[in-house]
Amino acid sequence: MLALGARALAVVVAVVSLTFLGTRALARRLGVSEGLGTLVAVGFSICGVSAIAAARGVVDADEDEVTFAVALVTLCGTLAIVLLPMLRNPLGLDQAQYGAWVGASVHDVGQVVAASAAAGSMALATAAVVKLTRVLLLAPLVALLGLRRPDRRQGDGRLLFPPFVLLFVGAIAVASTGVVGDDALSTIDWSRSLLLAAALFAIGTRVDARRLAKLGVRPLVLGLASWALVATLAYVGVLIAWN
Repeated sequence: MLALGARALAVVVAVVSLTFLGTRALARRLGVSEGLGTLVAVGFSICGVSAIAAARGVVDADEDEVTFAVALVTLCGTLAIVLLPMLRNPLGLDQAQYGAWVGASVHDVGQVVAASAAAGSMALATAAVVKLTRVLLLAPLVALLGLRRPDRRQGDGRLLFPPFVLLFVGAIAVASTGVVGDDALSTIDWSRSLLLAAALFAIGTRVDARRLAKLGVRPLVLGLASWALVATLAYVGVLIAWN
């Protein structure tokens, strides 16, 4: 991540920050609830379903809103796998630029890999590093959301701070030392996929399509607008930092 350089790191932080704030502003303009708007903002600005699941504990949103947010990032991320490779040549992006664009704009890590791999190994490597840099911002963002909650202090006065944030940062520190072998990382990655699939299945069992329909079309408009926003900001950032 540090090898990206200060300018590229600054661009990633700017894309995440502007996408989050812009999506929240769009949600208010569209009349989307604050909880759903925040979940969409977190999911589209950082890492899709994983970010939504992480933010769920510090955002006041019901199960239907969580499900709708998951559906939006899954829909737009899947569309990105198809559309972004088609836009590479018209936009005049080389492998590194295209990989950076994908890494800075696509939601889930798996979607980033799928959208960048077809362009070559350089695109895939760049996309992975840029994406993981975005993921690193999940911890401070969720921590800030927790601190903004009106009920952020528990009865004993302790701050309502999600423990996973500390574990997340600790895992990054351990992984960065290189002491965790490839076999262990492969097992961890397989376990992550399995547990995430189980979590999504559990969410699906609680979905009532009739209740989702009551949320209306505005959240869908918000999701598409947020996707367009992050893609545009990321493209401008690529032209600045990877030119």
